[in-house]
Amino acid sequence: MVYQKKQGMERSKGIGASILTTEENGKKARTEKVLHNEYNRGVEEFVRAVRGHWAIESYHWILDVTFREDANKTLNKKMRLEI
Repeated sequence: MVYQKKQGMERSKGIGASILTTEENGKKARTEKVLHNEYNRGVEEFVRAVRGHWAIESYHWILDVTFREDANKTLNKKMRLEI
């Protein structure tokens, strides 16, 4: 995993890595992310935050697939709710 320091990271007190492996139609994909934050609350809190984030992302993916939200190109937001 290659890590590059970015602007604004001077305040970082905690850093961790998230590696996500997915499989779709027999094809595996791996996503690596380096995450930093201003609060060093330990490994358990980091793991809880990352897993919580991906739980929400998974839920959004299920909603998108079920209701095809990304395919909805309606610009009128009120109308989008009625479709």
